[in-house]
Amino acid sequence: MVNELAFVPDQSPTHGQRSWEPVVDGRSLRHILTEASSEDLAGSVVGEYVSVLVHNWPAGMPHEVLQLMGEHPPELASGRIPLYVCPVCVDLGCGAITAALEWTAETVVWRDSAWDVNDETDEDDDDDPMFAGPLIFSRPQYESEVRRFIETFDQVRASILALPGPPSPERTRRWKWPWRPLN
Repeated sequence: MVNELAFVPDQSPTHGQRSWEPVVDGRSLRHILTEASSEDLAGSVVGEYVSVLVHNWPAGMPHEVLQLMGEHPPELASGRIPLYVCPVCVDLGCGAITAALEWTAETVVWRDSAWDVNDETDEDDDDDPMFAGPLIFSRPQYESEVRRFIETFDQVRASILALPGPPSPERTRRWKWPWRPLN
């Protein structure tokens, strides 16, 4: 059976990050992983970590998106590809929810989703994946969806960054004296 992959705007931004959520057969990948993972990991990591499909990282497009296309090699010692990362720093040293990706001429397969930390291996994690899968995608449909993110990245990013944010503390603070403190 071939799964359908779609990326949709995440309706509940984590830590202010604006991302697209991977959806498989109409179900959020986050929910699929939450249902399949241990209670500790589901509550603390899957719910708080952000998809690598983020539009408003300060540095621009995350390197991990190009790993999803097979255009950049995996950075993790395990050879796995990050799907969800730390929403604060994106550092793989904080750990990531990852998957082993396999490409054939006709399909892209995500399997063995697990918690992974850069340059560290934990045999217990290898024995107990969060979600064994596999999720099998038609390669043309998969590549089209990832390309859609890449090709619209600058346009979506510009529209998000143009949105008014919360007022800065500097603008809302009222000083009791006529001069401002030096920072």
